[in-house]
Amino acid sequence: MLHTNATRLLPIVPADILDRFHAKEPFDTRFSSCARLLQSIWRDRRGFPIGEITPKDGPRRRSGSRLTPAVAQRGFNFLTRDIAKLVRQEAAYREYGAMFDEERLWGNLLSSQPLVFNLFGQAKLDPAFGTRLFRALLPDFVAELQTIHFETSPGRGDERFTGDRTAFDLVAVITTTRGTPGVIGIEVKFVESMNYRARRMANRFNQLAERERLHRDPRAKALRDVPLEQLFRLHLLATAMITDNGPPQEGMFVLIAPEANRDVARAAEAYRRHLREEHEATVAFRQVSMETCIEAISVAGDPELSSALHERYADFQPVHALIAEWEPHQPATPE
Repeated sequence: MLHTNATRLLPIVPADILDRFHAKEPFDTRFSSCARLLQSIWRDRRGFPIGEITPKDGPRRRSGSRLTPAVAQRGFNFLTRDIAKLVRQEAAYREYGAMFDEERLWGNLLSSQPLVFNLFGQAKLDPAFGTRLFRALLPDFVAELQTIHFETSPGRGDERFTGDRTAFDLVAVITTTRGTPGVIGIEVKFVESMNYRARRMANRFNQLAERERLHRDPRAKALRDVPLEQLFRLHLLATAMITDNGPPQEGMFVLIAPEANRDVARAAEAYRRHLREEHEATVAFRQVSMETCIEAISVAGDPELSSALHERYADFQPVHALIAEWEPHQPATPE
């Protein structure tokens, strides 16, 4: 009997299926394994040849969630030609110190960096569409979108901000519903587990945490360790953009991730428990699902892009179908 929640509960994919699609990685979580397989199916259905990776501890091998260099260089990691052209411009004219991993950006189907552009590239190209999109996402905060900056920090290494290289995936410059200039700092996750090595934290973060009083205990050790330290850094960077370095007068820090990425969801909930009441915060923290963003793109007037995003990143029916199609051998008939 099939699980009644089969369309929502992601499976532990059998090894033979992962092998068939060159999608088996030993350290994948349940979600990242399904997402890797989904990207491999997406690539295969479009006839793109399979790419390769070179692990640190092994020989070069094929990987279903990678494009070949020839395909990657033509921009097929991006869902429209206009978005691919935008990425070319953004990568060429990146900020000094901006972290663009060109190989992951163009050729890794599983990377969150191309996801950022696929979700918000059209909003940069068409600010009127972007305004409708951000109003749909944050109706109580956004009146109008002015512009978007990708892979951005107001000042890497600048002590007026955080004194290190902390940066947002994107910053949306807006006019708020109160008519004031505002900013939205956004971090996008796809398959990340949040369990990476914590970086050394500059003393500037302690100063900002004590001053801004965003957190119930600004000195809490958990805020400076995984899985919360990146959220802590980015939230404080957003406050420094306003309280020390206007003109923005209001701000928000938004975390975006797929609903099924339980690691990010747990980290967000744990971080939220450290926060004081939202109305007391200089910069509010919001968590928005990737699926909500995809739906908002349709609401904002681009159902075709929304459908392509859903198929690429959120529709796991092909994964379920691969498991459902398996047939066992007929048991031998006893003599």
